[in-house]
Amino acid sequence: MPTRPTASSLVGIALPAAQLSKAQQNFNRLTSRITTLRGQLAGWQAYQPRYNQRLATELQPQQTQLREAQVAMLHLLDQLLSATTVGEKLSKRHRRKALTALQMLASTVLGDGPDPAVEALHDKYSATSHQAQQQADLAEAEALFGEVLGSEALRGHGAQTAEDLARHAAEHLAAQAEAEQARRDARAEARRQAGKRPTRAEATAQRQADAAKEASQSVREVFRKLASALHPDREPDPVARERKTRLMQRANDAYARDDLLTLLTLQIEEEQAGPQALASLPAQRLAHYNQVLRDQVKALEQEIDDITLHWRMAMGLGPWQTLKGPEVVDASLSQDLQQLRDATHEFKRDAEVLRDPLQRRNFLDALQLHDGPEDDFSMLELAVSMGMFDDEPAPRRGRRRR
Repeated sequence: MPTRPTASSLVGIALPAAQLSKAQQNFNRLTSRITTLRGQLAGWQAYQPRYNQRLATELQPQQTQLREAQVAMLHLLDQLLSATTVGEKLSKRHRRKALTALQMLASTVLGDGPDPAVEALHDKYSATSHQAQQQADLAEAEALFGEVLGSEALRGHGAQTAEDLARHAAEHLAAQAEAEQARRDARAEARRQAGKRPTRAEATAQRQADAAKEASQSVREVFRKLASALHPDREPDPVARERKTRLMQRANDAYARDDLLTLLTLQIEEEQAGPQALASLPAQRLAHYNQVLRDQVKALEQEIDDITLHWRMAMGLGPWQTLKGPEVVDASLSQDLQQLRDATHEFKRDAEVLRDPLQRRNFLDALQLHDGPEDDFSMLELAVSMGMFDDEPAPRRGRRRR
């Protein structure tokens, strides 16, 4: 992916504010907005390698340590529940607490990933096997999505888990929307072929298409002027030819992206245009330019939304909320790491206490447990959360158990 150049501060209509028309004000506002968005996008792109490195060297090893501590705790609870000797055998009250703790912890570990040994421990002490529970969750998801989407949408889904079914449902909705758009386009084309008057929606869509075509032609005209001036084959001087070759590549890349601002920047650099030329642009041409710039703003905003989607979802932000910058993600990652370290330390410390018969009784007496896993969520929440972990899962918070 080519690096986008930063828009020059010269790309603007240099007139006193009172003399600027509304279209000229919009032009300056849009070019300034694009410059800001490019800076933000560049910051996120530059942060991605650091984030990936921290995942690989800090987060993932800490997640592994926490999982190992959790599995060790499961085996210790199994030993205590299986003990028959005096001094090791648990009382009925303590046994109930240890049993609940084991079931909760096993569910948490299996929620992070499959483990046959942990699944065997879960099934050993649970009235419902882990596989049966997954099937029950899948049946609940089928009922929910079937009610919302209809049974036909779930036919032949082949999902093994509720998460798989939610993905299938999301893909079905996307395919439905695409098919509906294709049907609308086909109806509009049939009406046009039959010479019928277009509907209001079709007329609006046609006007938008015509405006986009005219805006694209404006970009093409700017590019043609640049290509004529920058063509390296027409330059006899080797140094100037090399410079024009670089500029021509920038122009080609910008034209391929409908990047009007970069093309205008190159025009200014080549002195084909300037503040006076921009100020004297015809109203229609300026309107076309503004349309292209609006599209650039939308495209940049979408790129930023796409690159930050995982982080926003992992941090529990809604679709309408934004991240101020990579430093916020980095601070959140550091906080997650500390919570993982704390949880790992807590599991290891609790294991030491449970191994000591003198401390075990007081520990189990003080242990406060719920009837089920603290991080259970409904199928509706599952549906809303789909797409959160396409790249890398967010760290699971360590559960405090007392």
